[in-house]
Amino acid sequence: YLGAALAGAALGFIAPLRLPISRWAGIALGLAAAAPTLVLGGVAYRAIVKSGQDPKPWEPTPVLVGGGSYQLSRNPMYLGMAGLTLGIGLATRNAWGVLAAPIALALVHLTAVVPEEAYLEERFGEAYRSYKADVRRYV
Repeated sequence: YLGAALAGAALGFIAPLRLPISRWAGIALGLAAAAPTLVLGGVAYRAIVKSGQDPKPWEPTPVLVGGGSYQLSRNPMYLGMAGLTLGIGLATRNAWGVLAAPIALALVHLTAVVPEEAYLEERFGEAYRSYKADVRRYV
């Protein structure tokens, strides 16, 4: 997500593509996109840490966490980062930054979410399959 935000900013500098909205509308829309997803991600981060796990997605998962914002989404931290990326693009009225958010989410989906889900299903079996049946992947 950091790479996507930086790429969007660089493209905005090299080949500006402004959204046709006012500065204040961009800021309001940016906050509206970023704030709820950051809360979702922050609550998820807290649930992971409270469970005693390392929040880094490449670290082993000793327990399945289904509390906090994990009751609403199986990937709330990724949603939080996507919302922040989108919010930065909107707040700066940079169309490249706005486009970077769904591209980053798609890349994270392919490179992280799909492998993580396979790992969690192998590790936790029926408990994870039941969780998957009850909670959406994103929102």
